[in-house]
Amino acid sequence: TLRRDAARLILPSFHLGYGRFVAQNPDLQPVPYTINERDTLIMPNTYAETDIIHGEFILMINPIQGNAPFKPYLGVGLGGLAFYPKAQDGILLFRKFSTRAPEERSYGTLALTVPVTAGMYFNLNRKLSLHLGYVYRLTTTDYLDNIGLLGRQAGYDKLHSFKLGLDFRILDASVYENY
Repeated sequence: TLRRDAARLILPSFHLGYGRFVAQNPDLQPVPYTINERDTLIMPNTYAETDIIHGEFILMINPIQGNAPFKPYLGVGLGGLAFYPKAQDGILLFRKFSTRAPEERSYGTLALTVPVTAGMYFNLNRKLSLHLGYVYRLTTTDYLDNIGLLGRQAGYDKLHSFKLGLDFRILDASVYENY
C-alpha cells in the first residue's frame, strides 16, 4: 500500500497485493443440463484453490484528521485482479471444460473490481502505525472458483478479506501541509 498521511478528509491510496482462497464442497451433486435437446448431467468441480493478484486505487475518507492516536477510515475505489483457479491436482481449472456448461467453454482470468473498505490505523508513534482493515470486493467475474452457470447463486463473485499490518511513514507530509 502507498498512501498519503495528511490532514485531509479524502486521500488517495494505491494497493497491490496477493491472496489465495480455497473453496471446497464435496457435497456438490451433478447438475442436470440440456445440450442439443438432450438431457445430461455435468459435474462441477468440488474443489478450487485460487491465487489472486490485485491492484486498486481507493479514495479514503478520514473523519479524524491530524495527529490522533487512532484514525478510522472508509474507502471505495476501482481496481483489477488476475485469478488462477486450480483443481486439487494442480491443473488450472479454466482448462477443464468438463466442469462447466458448454457455453462457458472459456473465460478470461482478468476482472475489474470495486473495493469497499473500512478500518483503523493505530498510531504507535509518528513513524509507525498498526493497521486493521476489512475489504469487500465486488468483481466482474463469476469464475473465481471456476463455477459460473452451474453455481447455486446468481451474479458475480464477491471477495472478503481482512488486513493486519504495520505502516511505516517514509516522509512526514505534515511538514509540507498548509493549514
